[in-house]
Amino acid sequence: MGSATPTRSQLGLMRVFDCILFNQEHAMLECRLTEIGDVIDKIIVVESTTTFMGQPKPHGLDLDRFYQWRDKIHYETFEPNQALRGWSAEHAQRDHLFTVLQQFSPEAQDIVTVADCDEIWHPNDIDILKDGWRGYIMKRLVMSAYWRLTDEHTMVAGPWGQRSGGAQHMRSNRERLPNLQSGWHVSWMGGPEWAANKMRSFSHQELMVADPDEFMAENYRIGRSIRGETLWEVDIADHYPKYIRDNLAPDSWYRKR
Repeated sequence: MGSATPTRSQLGLMRVFDCILFNQEHAMLECRLTEIGDVIDKIIVVESTTTFMGQPKPHGLDLDRFYQWRDKIHYETFEPNQALRGWSAEHAQRDHLFTVLQQFSPEAQDIVTVADCDEIWHPNDIDILKDGWRGYIMKRLVMSAYWRLTDEHTMVAGPWGQRSGGAQHMRSNRERLPNLQSGWHVSWMGGPEWAANKMRSFSHQELMVADPDEFMAENYRIGRSIRGETLWEVDIADHYPKYIRDNLAPDSWYRKR
């Protein structure tokens, strides 16, 4: 009898699955794929049909826009439990990432990320992630490519076979994992109107204000975060994501005071 076909693991092969939550962030997804598209095997994109606060919202992905990566994109909509709101809704959607991922039969050595669309890791990280799960500490851009804040814990990633729970469990324990200082959290891009709508729908409802439109317009005018922090003015450098440094991003990403 002939020998059985060797598994990918036996052949020493490894796949990379980038698993993200998505909320109509088409420019951000383009930024992400420009940065990591060459090194991933599949990007799992999960988008809810409602906001985390339970309101119906647009959903869907224009694959024509992402034609060069079309064979790597797997997009699915998520129908949430309508009784869930805020963090519970967000956590349920994030846990669905691994449910979708298992359609592709990940093996123990495959690298898996658990991220938001705007948490953009670096292709060189793969060599480190082979050794175990890491919690990322990322440089943070806020509202503009020219505005920075302190680095922060964001996404997690590591070998599928070394996970200790579901997607949300892994992310919730990111500060207990060894740190990986790499990548960019490219947050709150899109302009004041977009940002005001995000405030109405995201899980941090403790930060909600009486008039989100006026609040975000002023934040964008003076360079201030939603928590009242003054953003630092910086120059775009060579280590920025390619999408930003090559001026491929929307004009709203390049705001200055």
